Amino acid sequence: MFFLTTKWRTYKYECFYLREIKSLKEDKEVGSRRVEYYNKERLHQARDYRTPDEVYYGKETSTMNDKILTQN
Repeated sequence: MFFLTTKWRTYKYECFYLREIKSLKEDKEVGSRRVEYYNKERLHQARDYRTPDEVYYGKETSTMNDKILTQN
């Protein structure tokens, strides 16, 4: 339960508390972009520096160093 609570706290903080949301449409877009980033781009240490999509769908990945270099 702790992990889920922490994850949602981070999600709310990064998506909503740091931004001034002006409409429901903008609110949904910000949330969607965050989920998209989390699942497809953000490297996760606990998943051997792979994204959740790579783990779930079994995609072959490049090395961690390649990913870090392409993000910068």
